[in-house]
Amino acid sequence: MSQIDFDHFNRSLSLSSSSCSFDFVLCLDTTSSMILYLPKIRLLLEYMLKNSNIDDIRAALIEFRDHGEEFTIRTHDFVQTFNEFYTWLDQCSPVGGMDSPEAI
Repeated sequence: MSQIDFDHFNRSLSLSSSSCSFDFVLCLDTTSSMILYLPKIRLLLEYMLKNSNIDDIRAALIEFRDHGEEFTIRTHDFVQTFNEFYTWLDQCSPVGGMDSPEAI
């Protein structure tokens, strides 16, 4: 996974006004090919969201898998409490994905 410049991210999202709102949606492949990446993604997002200069952030999650799996798309609506968002990420179990086309 490449290095991300979080300071640049924060500067690019900062507006001249004192408050800023930001809606963040993570679309995540939860097939078994992502097993090594999911913990890293969670850590990166946790760092990014905790260290953001933005006053009002909402986060949502869309999981997707291949056709024929337990689900093809599972959505988690916007929340402002990141503990719930991180719980969703922790509950993502990478399974399936025998190199068949993803559902989206």
